[in-house]
Amino acid sequence: MLLFIILLTLSVLEGFLLGGYILLSKKLNAAGNKFLAYFIITLSLLLLNVILDETGVFAHIPFLKIIDDIEWAFLLPTFVFLFILHRVEYPLKNSKKLFLLYIPFIYSGALSLIFDFDILFHFYKLSSQQLQWFTIAFWIETLLIIIFILTIFPISYFYIKTTPHIEDRKWLNYLVTIIYFLLIIWIVIILTSFTFAEFDNWVYLKGLGLTSTIIIHWVAYLGIIKNKLYRDKKEVARLLDNQRTFITTDTNNPAELTIPNSLKKEVFTSDNPYYLKLEKLCKEEQLYRDPTLSRDKVASILGISPGYVSQFINAITGENFATYINDYRVESVKKLIIDTKFDNYSLLALGLESGFTSKTAFYTAFKKGTGMTPNAYKKSHK
Repeated sequence: MLLFIILLTLSVLEGFLLGGYILLSKKLNAAGNKFLAYFIITLSLLLLNVILDETGVFAHIPFLKIIDDIEWAFLLPTFVFLFILHRVEYPLKNSKKLFLLYIPFIYSGALSLIFDFDILFHFYKLSSQQLQWFTIAFWIETLLIIIFILTIFPISYFYIKTTPHIEDRKWLNYLVTIIYFLLIIWIVIILTSFTFAEFDNWVYLKGLGLTSTIIIHWVAYLGIIKNKLYRDKKEVARLLDNQRTFITTDTNNPAELTIPNSLKKEVFTSDNPYYLKLEKLCKEEQLYRDPTLSRDKVASILGISPGYVSQFINAITGENFATYINDYRVESVKKLIIDTKFDNYSLLALGLESGFTSKTAFYTAFKKGTGMTPNAYKKSHK
């Protein structure tokens, strides 16, 4: 028991410190990290309630029980959801309607306060009929939190899919899945205690709380490490955008690039107008930096069919579409590695901002194009 309390206390202290550090640090204030900090602080507060109960603090100072009676768990899925919206930069993140996500917590908090003002503070005396209404209200609260948790996390997966970067999708999916799993276990424990009077849910809740201490460390680690990558990507993108030479392209007017009859049966050469147009888009507008770039998208921009894109790229360069675009991305990374302005940014950030969607795709293409890894290439040129 003593070891359990010590571990929990250390985790709670670290949780509050980490949450505060994320909120106050200028390096960690991007991409809605404040919601990650709020999540860690809220989870720490829930675990603090376990400590206060186990050490008998609530028994000696009853009015503190009001902290435990408020269902802080309502805030956990809300903060995770808001963090995801900001991390994937989905437009919904700025919607004022997101305030509605706090309604379950407000309802639960108000219910607990009204009840505790009678039981703990004796400000008034609720009648037996009013207590019956409160029993119904508390059942509604339980039903509400179940529906809320079972709904908001599947929706979170949908928004995670909107980010084109595989690395981001991967760790965000891990984050949501583990938190979702723990909250489902919490719901099962609560419902079981309602169904079976002899069921000692407190033992299982303590075990769940101890498991959550690991989550605090894991979430904080991922939040800090991934935040560096996120900041690097944003800064690299800004520097690259400043270097870009913008040209005016009317992509909504395919007519100006209509294939002349004389070219329909041509043998493709490097002076093909569509090839020249694509080269210009890659060299001057850095089209290859779009991680969602596909043959169909290029065909739409040029106003031709996807098959025609493959034909002229293959005939002129001897490569397929994916290799052609990756060659530009590899060349971009090579230039960034040599450029001293990008020395402080991670190689993965350079790769992702050059258009690669994952670390694996980046390292594979770079090794294929240069015969060495990005790290080896950097060492050989520094």
